[in-house]
Amino acid sequence: MPPLPEASADPAEVAALAADLGLDPREDEELLTRLLDDDAELLDPGVRARAAERLRGRPGVAVCAACGDGAGALRAGALPGVRPARGRGGEGRAPAALQPADAAAGERVAAPPAPAAGFGLAKARHLGRVIDLGEDNEDWEVRGERLRQEAAEAERRRTEEAARKKAAEEARKKAEAEAQERARKEAEEAARKKAAEEARKKAEEEARKKAEAEAQERARKEAEEAARKKAAEEARKKAEAEARERARKEAEETARREAEEAERRRLEDEERAAREKRRPSLGAIVGARAGTIVRIDDAPAGGPTAAERAVVLLQDEVARLYVPPGAKERVNGKERTGAVELVPGDLVSLGDEVFVFDERVELDNASAPSVHFARKDGKPGGPWAYFDEPATVGAARSCQVNLVDEGVEDEHARVFTRFGRVIVEDASGLKGGGVAVNGQRVPWAVLEAGMTLRLGPASLQEAPELAVMAGAAELKPKEKKAAAMKPSRHARTVLEVKDEQGALKRRVFLFTRREVRFGKVGRGRDGKMLNELVLLAAPGEDADVAEKQGGLALSREGVEIRRDGGAEMLLEGQPLAPGKAQVLKGGFELIVGEDLALEGRAYRSGTLSQEKGPPQLGVKGGHPYECVRLDRLNCPHSYVFLVRMLRIGSEATAPLRLELPGVQPGHAQVILNEGKLQVVATRQNAKVYLGDVELEPGVPTNLGVDTELRIGNARIAFREAEDGDFSP
Repeated sequence: MPPLPEASADPAEVAALAADLGLDPREDEELLTRLLDDDAELLDPGVRARAAERLRGRPGVAVCAACGDGAGALRAGALPGVRPARGRGGEGRAPAALQPADAAAGERVAAPPAPAAGFGLAKARHLGRVIDLGEDNEDWEVRGERLRQEAAEAERRRTEEAARKKAAEEARKKAEAEAQERARKEAEEAARKKAAEEARKKAEEEARKKAEAEAQERARKEAEEAARKKAAEEARKKAEAEARERARKEAEETARREAEEAERRRLEDEERAAREKRRPSLGAIVGARAGTIVRIDDAPAGGPTAAERAVVLLQDEVARLYVPPGAKERVNGKERTGAVELVPGDLVSLGDEVFVFDERVELDNASAPSVHFARKDGKPGGPWAYFDEPATVGAARSCQVNLVDEGVEDEHARVFTRFGRVIVEDASGLKGGGVAVNGQRVPWAVLEAGMTLRLGPASLQEAPELAVMAGAAELKPKEKKAAAMKPSRHARTVLEVKDEQGALKRRVFLFTRREVRFGKVGRGRDGKMLNELVLLAAPGEDADVAEKQGGLALSREGVEIRRDGGAEMLLEGQPLAPGKAQVLKGGFELIVGEDLALEGRAYRSGTLSQEKGPPQLGVKGGHPYECVRLDRLNCPHSYVFLVRMLRIGSEATAPLRLELPGVQPGHAQVILNEGKLQVVATRQNAKVYLGDVELEPGVPTNLGVDTELRIGNARIAFREAEDGDFSP
């Protein structure tokens, strides 16, 4: 295959053809040049295909009708004639894709009449140069014949095309008619559908509106129902709140009434308990009920019957013994009959029983007079101390009062204390009795100072005789006495009670003056003693104690309490008027200010002094009180007005009760003797140590400052008190 000729064209023509075809003269330069050179068949098939695709549908583009190939794509009518294609057999025919997309089927550009030999075409528009027929072109006659044949073929094709067009037109018209009919039907169907759609939409709209109306109605009803329920709920809540408020108020009112009733019952119970404490009672010292307190009942409405023997309490709290006619009972040893009014301290016999009559609280706190026994016949022996605890008299060495005289049994008699009375009881078993009191044989007797006891059978004229002496026995210590602590106003003392591990249990402040003043400070601005007893409010208390709040003072009847002013003071619930003293009796409650509470008790002595003149402190002073103790309820402090003695033991009635192992009832005493403090071990089988020294039973030992007592497991430090010790 011969080589392809080089493409060459005028750039102006290339630009003009590019403008006509809408191509880019730079990108499509080869395509434009081949078209101008009538060499489009020389383009690469891929380029031709892309060119045909790009020229598809462009107006005025056609293929030469004379040759159908080789001439390339040109604007229709632009050339008066074209040069036949180069080569043979249609070689170089342009691809069908270069035929115009908007031309009728089979349309070709008509060939001009055959020019004369050597005829040249005028310069065609858009080509830029004249195309000459050369020797390499087809023979004109051959070409003419071919063109005539092609024209005939073209005519035939035009006829066929016309028929085809007519048929196509008829088909088109038929199709149009059918299309119109179909369009009509479709329009009718569309109208029907539109009407149906409109009807549907209308129905849907009506349904929607109906649904909206129903929804609105339903919403309205629901809103009304919700509002009704809300109103009902609010009404219910309001009713419940009102009911709760009523219930709360009713509960508060009920609680208030119950609290008031409980408080009333409590006050009544307290008053009843207080009255019961003060209620006159009988303490049995002899008989089946010995050692017990017998309650005296109120008198019946009609009084005791004539045949009834009884002790009753009248409405005015006066107790009377009723003895029926013909019967006799003894009161203080004298036979009485009828109605006998009793006074505290009376000894009353009812059949085989003997009682001490007094207030119950006094019976609980009663202590026996201090006595001891001494030989009256001048024989050796004695004196023998009596420590207010059971003791035996006899020839046995184990007896506390040991008599080895002829006629004395091993255990001849027993001495004991009941309700403040010292009683001797015959235990000899001798016929006719073995004990004579003041010369009279008796099975038992109440002993008092000045009486005599004779022990032995009545036939024995030289039976030993003992005298009952007042006060403690003057026993001599085996060792030299230590220096005693002599209390003074400016030297207050305190007993610090500790357990075996050294933990503080209680502080007991001792006051041994005729008058003890109390208030919130101990000393004035000048440093002098203002109050012996300092009262300070404990945590949680709200007591506004004054500097000069009050005082305790000794009187012949007992110990008086006085309010000097400042905070209010209540004694047994009754207010104390400033400057008015009141005697403390039995158990009592004292409140200073709002709530500084003290529980107190006055301990009576068994010795009643008949002497006139001012009351005296000390064991020999003959005062009716042993001491007065006040216990703080909110702190471990006790304040003791020491008149005669402070009994120490495990019993509930002990003024200083020690609930610790090893402590026995009536274990020891702290006594005030001739202005000095002494300690006494009161039991033979109970150990008391002052420091490391064991005390002899019954022998008073001086209690020195900064010493320690050991009683069982209790450790009691004795020292001077300072103002700081009174802090709760």
